[in-house]
Amino acid sequence: MISKRNHILLVIFITIQFLLSWQVSFAQGECLSGGCSGGSNFPTGTYGSTSSSWSTVSTAIYAGEYAYYSVTSGETYEWSLLASDGGEATYDSELTLLSEDGTTSLCYSDDVDATNDAKIVWTATFTGTVRVLVNQFSCATNSTFTTLVWRCSSCGSGSAPSNDDCSGASLLSVYGSSCGGATSGDVSGATSSLIPDCSGTSEDDVWFKFVAGASTYHIITVSGSVNFDA
Repeated sequence: MISKRNHILLVIFITIQFLLSWQVSFAQGECLSGGCSGGSNFPTGTYGSTSSSWSTVSTAIYAGEYAYYSVTSGETYEWSLLASDGGEATYDSELTLLSEDGTTSLCYSDDVDATNDAKIVWTATFTGTVRVLVNQFSCATNSTFTTLVWRCSSCGSGSAPSNDDCSGASLLSVYGSSCGGATSGDVSGATSSLIPDCSGTSEDDVWFKFVAGASTYHIITVSGSVNFDA
């Protein structure tokens, strides 16, 4: 309950998490030497990303298939089969990051969690095209539908929002017993406030505040959007 003092300035810390209904990023990826080679191209085309949110490459990949990706030097990219990231592999999986022609292994991942799933984290050393190959251990193929997700984890950072820190908390309007207008927010480029988080991506927090107009309860509702599960 809010203190019985009118016009108390309350600073509300809201940790907005990039969940997208399935994203909870706990496991770290890896970039090992070695890996697999060969395979066939599926899905076709070349994928690109400038977003730090996970994107699904396909839900129907078989072990032994690869896809092409455009990368930019200096950016960090992640490919994951982990369920916590939105991927799925019901077998002991492997991921191999290869040069565009498939002759050079750039990164390899085998098991990064208890479910034997693979996840690659790699910072591009050149601008161009790479391929990522999915395999079942050890460099085997299968006909099991597999979901691969990827993202550019260093992309989309840009400038921090004005309410990135407590000192710049955005003011919320206080309405009566009925809901009033909404205050929009954006976590793009937000940085960590070093406040303990519950789950999700802890560096994506922003701050809000309001002035209590009466000695009563105040309810704050956070609503998501089509591409954001708040």
